[in-house]
Amino acid sequence: IGPARFRAPELLFRPDLIGDESEGIHEVLAFAIQKSDMDLRRTLFSNIVLSGGSTLLK
Repeated sequence: IGPARFRAPELLFRPDLIGDESEGIHEVLAFAIQKSDMDLRRTLFSNIVLSGGSTLLK
């Protein structure tokens, strides 16, 4: 499938590549954790797990 193989997963982190103004998944996740209690942040950041079909992309 050529370069599309790399572009599709990249959209999770860079939606601007297709003109979408939303933030990447990493930014949304960090923002959500920053809104939580300070005492929980370290635990939340250290327990991020990637799963599903998108994690198999190389």
